[in-house]
Amino acid sequence: MCIVHLQAPVSTRSRHKAACSASGRCALAIVTLAVQATALAYAQREVVEASFRAAHGAPASLAQPLRKLVLLYALRCLAADAAWLLTQELVSLPLARALPGLHGSAHVITC
Repeated sequence: MCIVHLQAPVSTRSRHKAACSASGRCALAIVTLAVQATALAYAQREVVEASFRAAHGAPASLAQPLRKLVLLYALRCLAADAAWLLTQELVSLPLARALPGLHGSAHVITC
């Protein structure tokens, strides 16, 4: 039984246990991870949009530095998901290679 099933209420464990395949992969755990990833992506988008609104209303001396910080955060989010963005053909390979933080790390794209 996987950790997701152990955390489930006792009354529903047997139903959830049936979702585990012979390989030990749990369909419920996969769905749970997908939901969490979707929630994170939504939260990141909300943070970027709210931050740009705040920068727009900030005094002139703060607006430009705030915009740059928001752009750095957005680029970090894109770099963290570069492999998925590539597989979904949402970004090109040259664009993915240009994302900051990919060079010299385990996430270097070499194809």
